[in-house]
Amino acid sequence: MQALILKPKEDRRIYNGHLWVFSNEVARHPANSGPGDVVEVISHRGEVLGSALYHPHSLISARLLGRGVTTVDAAFFGERLARALRLRQSLFPNESCYRLVHGESDDLPGLIVDRFGPDLAVQTLSAGMDVRLPLIVESLRELLAPRSIVERNDTALRSYEELPERTGLLWGDAPPEVTIEENQVHYTINLLSGQKTGFFLDQKVNRRAAAQFAPGRNVLDCFCNAGGFGLNAARAGAASVLGVDVSGEMVEQATANAALNGFGQTSWVQADVFLFLEQAIERGENYDVVILDPPSFTRNRKTVPSAKKGYRRLNELACRVLRPEGILVTASCSFHIFEDVFYQIVSEAATRASRKLRLLEQRHQAPDHPVLPAMPETRYLKLGIFQVL
Repeated sequence: MQALILKPKEDRRIYNGHLWVFSNEVARHPANSGPGDVVEVISHRGEVLGSALYHPHSLISARLLGRGVTTVDAAFFGERLARALRLRQSLFPNESCYRLVHGESDDLPGLIVDRFGPDLAVQTLSAGMDVRLPLIVESLRELLAPRSIVERNDTALRSYEELPERTGLLWGDAPPEVTIEENQVHYTINLLSGQKTGFFLDQKVNRRAAAQFAPGRNVLDCFCNAGGFGLNAARAGAASVLGVDVSGEMVEQATANAALNGFGQTSWVQADVFLFLEQAIERGENYDVVILDPPSFTRNRKTVPSAKKGYRRLNELACRVLRPEGILVTASCSFHIFEDVFYQIVSEAATRASRKLRLLEQRHQAPDHPVLPAMPETRYLKLGIFQVL
């Protein structure tokens, strides 16, 4: 196994549990290793820090696999996938809709696997996982005997490791659409064209938490997507649910999902959320619960200032349409907007709307998306539930 040598003092994060080696931390690259090869990461003092998946041209030069790993073979995947499955079975017993593998958090850097009952969706975001996709498929077949395994590599994140975008069937027979159940709500999803790998699983427990404030209330679900938050609110007994999304396809899907569940108190509108809220204020409309679950407003540090403005404006508008003692459920999935910054933005937004906030719950991604404390990149989702006075 060839060696990647770190510069002096660049081993501190690795000692503390971080799993990435960035290109500017490397003193000497392995001479003959290519994308996806397994290399040994060594400190400037000569200490072996662990084995890693290597890429000579990526910002992330090495993704740590751990100590003692010499080959990434069927046995390697079998053991780590089985461990990931045991965790999910303990978290969600008797359920079969969850994230089975969450990349670095499951010691499988660059690999995402989502389970939708008998069907699996796979993303390989690192070259090391991409070249081993056949091994991964075979290991998943042995572990779960799925009906189908689909590839959802239609994400721009793959460009960071010079990988092309792809989708398709890897194994079995996947129907065009499948029906899944989450929190006793049913959804029809398309495994090959739905958002992310087919559905946003990271808000699973947050949808359930937000729904407790819905009974008897009028709920506005902004950026409703396939209806996740709104449908959970309807099931909990909301008097009415109005979902808004800029995507006509998502509005159609949310409408179909509401019908699938028999939720007659819901309606869904295609509109720009910012414009919708501004017009709602002009019309004097008010709601008891407003849910904000927008897409990421920033993918890098350069766009953080504009993202802050967007979050501030969005939350201000939401506060203005809430009735006194209403509930604001507001989220950010932007890693570069840190948690303390996000809550400060929400506080400033309330002040601009001449409203007062009480934080009732502070939440994160579902536990099937584990966080590594030493690796802040794995904690990206933050969600607050506020009472607005």
